[in-house]
Amino acid sequence: MANTLEIVDLATESKVRLVFTPDSGDQISAPPAAFPFPLTESEIAEIRWYLTDYPGNPYGTAGDRAKLVETGLANLGRLLFESVFRANPEAQEIVRKARSLGWEHYRLALVSSRPEFNALPWELLNQDETGYLVNQLAGVYRLNKQGPLATFTGELPTNQFNVLLLAQTMNPRATPRWEA
Repeated sequence: MANTLEIVDLATESKVRLVFTPDSGDQISAPPAAFPFPLTESEIAEIRWYLTDYPGNPYGTAGDRAKLVETGLANLGRLLFESVFRANPEAQEIVRKARSLGWEHYRLALVSSRPEFNALPWELLNQDETGYLVNQLAGVYRLNKQGPLATFTGELPTNQFNVLLLAQTMNPRATPRWEA
C-alpha cells in the first residue's frame, strides 16, 4: 500500500492543508496555507480552447497560441507546487520525508467538494529540479471527503473487456512519418 499525501481544500477560508498519512496511519498535518484561486476566467477559457478546439485544428497561428498556453500550464504547475508544498516549514518537512522515501511510494489525494478546485490541473504539479510530480507518484485521485480510501471488497467483472482508444487527427494532406 502507498503512503498518501492529501491536499485538502479549506474552501471557506481560501486555504489548503497538506496532510501526510503513512501506511502506519499516524497522520502528520501542516498548518493551512493561503490558496487564492490561481486562474482567471480568461485563463480557464484558454485552457478549455487548448483541450477542446486546438487538437482538431493545430495549424497556423493556433500553434503559437498553444505554445503560450503550454508555457502557462507549466507555470501554473509550479505555482500550485509552491502554494502547497512550500507554503510553510511543516509542509516542507513533509515534502522532505516524501523525497527521502521516494515519490513512487505516494499517492496524491485532492480533497474538495468544490468542482472548480478539483478541475484545476493538479497533474501539472512540477518543480524545476525534478520535473512533473505525477510522473513519479504511485497515483493521483480526487475525493469529496478527507481520509483513507475504503478497501475494495467487491468482485471484479469477468464478462467484459474494456479498451481505451486514443486517436489523433491528422492533416489529410500530410504524409505520415514513422520513426522508431
